Amino acid sequence: MRKDPCGVLSEPAWGALAYPLILAVYSPFYNRRLRKYFVESLGRDVPIRVQVELTESGMSCQQRHLRADYEWASVDAIEETGDAIYFHTGDKSVMAVRKRGFKTDSELAQFLDLARQYRKAHGHVKSS
Repeated sequence: MRKDPCGVLSEPAWGALAYPLILAVYSPFYNRRLRKYFVESLGRDVPIRVQVELTESGMSCQQRHLRADYEWASVDAIEETGDAIYFHTGDKSVMAVRKRGFKTDSELAQFLDLARQYRKAHGHVKSS
């Protein structure tokens, strides 16, 4: 490990000190770029409606002109939190279904039960 020119800190120590500064400076620019990208891709209409369909073979998520299909075999876990249901896949992607999109708690429970039932039917024994 080399020392810095002043002879006080090693390179990893300087990196550890510089990292928060870099985040503080570049984070707002990065967030703006992401927002700009998504506005250009999806448009400015808010809220963005997402339609999620569960079938025996998998789930389908569609928003505007984008569609993603997932087979149940690729869904590693279903996680329920206070505001959403998350579907975790083997490639480390996550699909979120917001609870506010359901009209009633009963509709939400039905959706979650059906998702777990389909996932279990495709070899996932552990219920998430």
